[in-house]
Amino acid sequence: DITHYAALTDEQVNDIERLANDVVRMNLPVTVDILPRIEAERMYGFSLYQGGVAPSKNLRTISIGSFDVEGCGGTHISHSGEIGLIKIIKTERIQDGVVRLEFVAGEKAVELIQKRGDLLSNISGILECPQEKIVESITVMKDGFEESRRNQRGVVKQFSNIIANEVISQAIVVGDLKAYVNRNEFLDEDYHITIGAASIEVEPNLVYCGLVLRKKKISLFLFSGQGAQDRGVKAFELIKELTKIVRGSGGGDARFAQGGGANIEGMNETTDALINEVRKILQNIT
Repeated sequence: DITHYAALTDEQVNDIERLANDVVRMNLPVTVDILPRIEAERMYGFSLYQGGVAPSKNLRTISIGSFDVEGCGGTHISHSGEIGLIKIIKTERIQDGVVRLEFVAGEKAVELIQKRGDLLSNISGILECPQEKIVESITVMKDGFEESRRNQRGVVKQFSNIIANEVISQAIVVGDLKAYVNRNEFLDEDYHITIGAASIEVEPNLVYCGLVLRKKKISLFLFSGQGAQDRGVKAFELIKELTKIVRGSGGGDARFAQGGGANIEGMNETTDALINEVRKILQNIT
């Protein structure tokens, strides 16, 4: 842990890693002293307490040549060169003013670099490009993907009324209201907003709920047609009930609301639970 006012940038992390490895290569002597806290603070100042204050009356100090002195509870080497290679793998602000650096050293650092090298080699093979061209190749792929998505959105918008009629034909009927919960986990937010809006225009008594799955998170997009609103089905009220199922929250207005939570049970199980909850709410209304 180190005392620092903000999260570290990638450039700062690289600088720290480079400096740490420079000190390792210097093979500086490392000495340990146990000093009364007052004496240690008088000799070295409060910079001893990078990352926090040790809770004892006596302070274990580590001197790395003339490079640095820190209060420390667990460094057990006689020279800095014994550490070997240092590779920082993660940084995190754990509280105001304190940043934690996680790293591997020695043989573990070499193993990590070798694994990353193997990974780059595999990616290079898959993309059929030299390793130094990987970023460029992925950028080209990303641009193509974005273009494909733009084209897809255009097609969805062009055929939204046709898709809306298909949605309505698959909706469950509860009295004079209808409800549709989309099970397709590969559709995105743009699709649900376009088709949900079109569907409640074609069928004002419809409640439309679209789900988007990303890793372990589920997002919900809910539309309530004017007829359903007139019967008391307000989107912002319904989303609050549905997001309880995914242990999340949401909000919006009477026509449209959105929210999200965790994909706890799996897509099919979550969808079934949402359908049952919508059906129960509509039954209570009708």
